[in-house]
Amino acid sequence: MVWCIIFHFSTMVLLLLCLLVTGATAAVNLPYNHHDNIAQKLSTLGALNQSSLAPFLTELLNSVDMETVLENAVRNLGNSSTCLTKLNTLASFSNPAESIAYFDTLGKPASGLTRNFAGFNFLGSYDECMTLKNSSLGYYEWCAAHLTVNITLGPGVIFPVPVRWTLCQPWECREGDISTAVTSLFQEITILSKGVVKLASFYQICNYEESFTAGAYIGMVLSGLFAVLVTMATIYRAVSPVIRSVLRPSSPGDKTVLVSEDGIQNGGTPSPNKQHVPDSKLDRFVKCFALQDTMADLTNTNVKSGQVLCLNGIRVLSINWVVLGHTYMYFLGNNGDFGYVGEALQRHSFDTISNGLPSVDSFFALSGFLVAYLLLKQLTKKGHLAPFEWIAYYVHRYIRLTVPFLMVILIEGFCYQVWFTGPQKPETQGIPGCHKSWWTNLLYIQNLYPWTPDATSQCVGQAWYLANDMQFYIIAPFFILPLFYKPKLGAILLTGTVVASAITSAVLTYHNNLGLSVLSGNPDAFSMIYIKPYTRIPPYLIGVAGGWFYWAWGERITSIVHKTPMYIRVAVAVPLWLASFGMQYGVVYGPHNAAVTQVIQQKVAPMVDSVSYGSLARIAWGLAIVLQVLLCQCSLGGFINSLLSWKGWLVFSRLTYSVYLVHLGLLAIVQMQMRGPFFLQPAFQMAIVYLGVMFMSYLWGAVLYLLVELPVSKLERIIYR
Repeated sequence: MVWCIIFHFSTMVLLLLCLLVTGATAAVNLPYNHHDNIAQKLSTLGALNQSSLAPFLTELLNSVDMETVLENAVRNLGNSSTCLTKLNTLASFSNPAESIAYFDTLGKPASGLTRNFAGFNFLGSYDECMTLKNSSLGYYEWCAAHLTVNITLGPGVIFPVPVRWTLCQPWECREGDISTAVTSLFQEITILSKGVVKLASFYQICNYEESFTAGAYIGMVLSGLFAVLVTMATIYRAVSPVIRSVLRPSSPGDKTVLVSEDGIQNGGTPSPNKQHVPDSKLDRFVKCFALQDTMADLTNTNVKSGQVLCLNGIRVLSINWVVLGHTYMYFLGNNGDFGYVGEALQRHSFDTISNGLPSVDSFFALSGFLVAYLLLKQLTKKGHLAPFEWIAYYVHRYIRLTVPFLMVILIEGFCYQVWFTGPQKPETQGIPGCHKSWWTNLLYIQNLYPWTPDATSQCVGQAWYLANDMQFYIIAPFFILPLFYKPKLGAILLTGTVVASAITSAVLTYHNNLGLSVLSGNPDAFSMIYIKPYTRIPPYLIGVAGGWFYWAWGERITSIVHKTPMYIRVAVAVPLWLASFGMQYGVVYGPHNAAVTQVIQQKVAPMVDSVSYGSLARIAWGLAIVLQVLLCQCSLGGFINSLLSWKGWLVFSRLTYSVYLVHLGLLAIVQMQMRGPFFLQPAFQMAIVYLGVMFMSYLWGAVLYLLVELPVSKLERIIYR
């Protein structure tokens, strides 16, 4: 009777081994850390391409006595009498309606097992489990069991087989009961296989009903407060002209029109009348939140003198690239055809996605350029900054970044787990890092503490970038001031730091054999290099150097260019543009062959490739971005500058920070509610999915911008004045 349930699981284990004989590939969706998730899948794919398992596993299957295995598994389940009784009841079909519904909810192998990774991602019926849970037949919870089975192929050669199995678990059976049965099952298999097959890891996560925590309440109160302020301010701005006209009726001969500071009549239209009525403190406060004003600010495409317009186009294209990479990364976690991914990774064109990591370095370079250029302009105007101005330099940045970031932490880290549910919720519910280390995010040290972050220490997944950016912003004056007062000294400090960072990356890569990227299969690549400031700072400092160069020489070079014949401009600009594109092409597509060798074929990439790429790639990307900005600003950009400096980019550029904050939360919701594996092919399907994710990211980003980011920024400027 209860053997029926244990047999259901054990047959899937046997089927898994049989499929390996035919050369099938396998995958699993591991929670939280997507870099480790993809790395494990690629490692599995590489092992299958590398080894012939058929003779080995055929002999292994013949040596396993499943009857003995099942007997011991059932015996261990007997330690929980309530669980055993319930399973016996279900297996006996004493209540056919409940038994049929229960067995129908369990995860089972899907079709396409010899091709798809879905074969080892046994998804059951979430909706039927919820129906069973809410019926009078019994009480059940949706759970996901994760196993990693290590198969020893030879001396030092271990093949990890990840398995994910979802089940509708009766309340009589707790997580420990299933763990005991599975552990016992594989203990028997390990003994009978003489240690060849071992259960490397097992854990089970159940979709228990979540309750609101203090963080959730704070998040809802703050978001509600901002919504109320925006609503009331919008209504006030709409009715205040009418109220004022009623309270101040004009006489028939009175030609005076009252105009506020922004040039708006009390009837609501612009006026050339010179008699202005200063806005009251209440009016200035209201304008920070009213949608009439914030929408006007968002959609305003007027250009001020001295703006570096090409940055807007680069910024928007870069954030779109970031979202593209993360979209593939999230759907890869539920991919139903990982064999296709193995094929795609071997195409050069797919490197745009698989090696899209430099997209973040673009933001570092642009940020360093703007900080240096604006600060140098301020120093040129005043000669020096007073202590209060230096305090404002840091406080302004902290407020601008932290308030919208805090809202995202509270909503995604504490509210999503209650607001949203779905079959994948066991994988994503309750971000542990937000509960125990939220304060590190508010101090922007989450990339340094804890030193080696894991799944339980991460809150908002993309927040490592914000920590680096804030840390670079804090130390930027120590490079900019020497460049202003003592340019040679500043150049030495800046160059020395970039070289030291490159050497650090090279040493870490060599000493720890970290490979070419965080997808190399070595989890230390992410914590040691990818998120640490001492390895990510080169593009930022190159941006600082570019900002100083444009401040010092930009106008003179532009003046010379304008006096130069067109053919000479073209002769100078084309090689420089080709050089910048060549560096970018080399960074993204250059390591293709070595990456395929390392990731797909599981052969160690040449150390010289790993060390040189790890130490020089970010420098090359930063140089390319800064060179392109300088060419655009010095009238050597041609049609590229016209494209990047298009005024329409201004609107989307203002939303890039909010889009960066919200897009991973949106993807988490989509993943949480997926009912089955997602197939990454054909490309047209992924294009539609990506465009949908982009649209929703900008929509949610606009909400965060209009309700929180922009009002706080405007309010902070009023207080500063």
